[in-house]
Amino acid sequence: MTPQEQTRLATARQVDPEAYRLYLQGRYQFSKRTLPAFDKSIQLFQQVLEKDPDYALAYAGLAESYGSLPTYGGALPKVAFPKAKAAALRALEIDRSLAEAHAALGFVLLYYDWDWSAAESEFKRAIELKPSYAVGHQWYAEYLAAMGRHEEAIAEIRRAQELDPVSPLMDAMGGWLFYRARRYDQAIEQCHKAIELDPDFALAHDALSYVYVEKGIYEEAVTEGQKAARLYGKGPGLELAFIYAVAGRRSEALKILGRIGEQTNRGEIRPWRMAPIYIGLGEKQRALDWLEKGYEERDPDMVFMKVDPPLDPLSSDPRFQDLLRRMNFPP
Repeated sequence: MTPQEQTRLATARQVDPEAYRLYLQGRYQFSKRTLPAFDKSIQLFQQVLEKDPDYALAYAGLAESYGSLPTYGGALPKVAFPKAKAAALRALEIDRSLAEAHAALGFVLLYYDWDWSAAESEFKRAIELKPSYAVGHQWYAEYLAAMGRHEEAIAEIRRAQELDPVSPLMDAMGGWLFYRARRYDQAIEQCHKAIELDPDFALAHDALSYVYVEKGIYEEAVTEGQKAARLYGKGPGLELAFIYAVAGRRSEALKILGRIGEQTNRGEIRPWRMAPIYIGLGEKQRALDWLEKGYEERDPDMVFMKVDPPLDPLSSDPRFQDLLRRMNFPP
């Protein structure tokens, strides 16, 4: 154990067993990475805090759950992330040595504030305080990937997988990280590992569909995209529109685009997901319009601007370069 861990054990506060049970249930729901599960995790963490208002871990869990909603179309970033940040800061008020709270704050600093150096500091602090915290390594890996530091990112996700070897989430995130490093065969391997652990893990099927697109295996991409949409509970959506657009099935892509309606205003349609569709349709300026909207709305996946394969055709466009500049990406 680290000296910090020894100190925490010596000063551990008493915890209501029922509050702890509810906390564990909240963590389990959070790990599923679907909108219904996020809603349940928020409810469970709030129940914990009703029983024990100073339970710092529950505030950290609440921060993670609120912060994850926008990525899955569950809330607008400008609604969810301030709640996430407030919960993370409250956790740190109660316990400055809580690794989970530092990691949760780092998550907000990365995906909403776009404060790259502060985010990295919080992730490093979380790992220093609790080297065995797999989620801390996972989120630091996501940060490193967004910065284009792919080998470091892969090393961090490998560590997370070692710490939590039966987590489909860690394997699915490995799939996304290898995908962004353009190591597609290894990405497929990681996604299959996640699916072996949980055949209904939506994030793994989603990642696999994107990898298959880059490999040019469009029928398999459609199959995986359909599975992801069903498991997310959203029906055939933008993932499929992207695949159809890139595969040359223009009318099918446009049909999906025609159904989105007011979903965009409710935060269910994310600008980040729209841009690759219009790239596939050969409409780069419309794609850039959606990325501009993503910038205005603080779409969390804008952090992957520099590394997401579908955006490669835009990399030399002055508007794209201007977005990178305004987001203050390091060189």
